[in-house]
Amino acid sequence: MKPVKTMLFYTLMAVTILMSVTPVMAQEDLEREYLALLANEIDALEAILHKAELNQDKDARVKFQYDWLRSDLTQMKQGVLAHINAPRNQPRKVAPLKGEYRQ
Repeated sequence: MKPVKTMLFYTLMAVTILMSVTPVMAQEDLEREYLALLANEIDALEAILHKAELNQDKDARVKFQYDWLRSDLTQMKQGVLAHINAPRNQPRKVAPLKGEYRQ
């Protein structure tokens, strides 16, 4: 390869590697963002479930258990929110050094 192309190649490789390495805190924030989105989607599902329940066939031989599904959705949402709102790991406390070693 020519020197300019070689330099460009290595620069692109370095940028690609740096972009693929995400700090842990950023990953945690991204995870929380997606979980919050999931909680909002569960809210949307509950609204759709309510509309379906209002339009159910009252004379159907086999009834859909809307309350069971609603309960499961609520339980899933509570689990997601509990994880989102859980305190992040804090660094452990270290006892201070005495600093005085002479008597």
